[in-house]
Amino acid sequence: MTRAEGLYYWDVEGKRYFDAIGGIFVAVLDHRHPRVMDATRTQMAKLTFAPPIHGISDVTLEFVEKPGSVVPGNMFAAQTFGVTPDIMCVGKGISSGAIPLAAMIAREDMAVAFLGPSEAEVQFAHGHTYAGNPRCPRTHLAPRVLV
Repeated sequence: MTRAEGLYYWDVEGKRYFDAIGGIFVAVLDHRHPRVMDATRTQMAKLTFAPPIHGISDVTLEFVEKPGSVVPGNMFAAQTFGVTPDIMCVGKGISSGAIPLAAMIAREDMAVAFLGPSEAEVQFAHGHTYAGNPRCPRTHLAPRVLV
């Protein structure tokens, strides 16, 4: 495949294919959705990298707070079947495939295990270079108004 747009892929010879599975359930809004692309470009023009060791970006804070207010009641199978998982790793459709993005959702008592004593001021000591990258949350927040 050489490109994708909307609900279609094109191969190297220009033949068009209908994407009947949304990029294996990743491109949930279609490929290259204009709102997602615009949000990503806008964020990249403003702030492309903010390592968590220096603090947290405003858009990352918005990302952490916003999903809970717009998530449908039974978004996850666990909710549908009345199960309370310890930890859920979520991803794929969270950015409609425009940029790699995932999240971890933990039961409060499990999340507390990642925090040290309050006097140590340790906040989820495990981290990665791209944790809290501002491009990713902005890309995620763009399509939420469409859902």
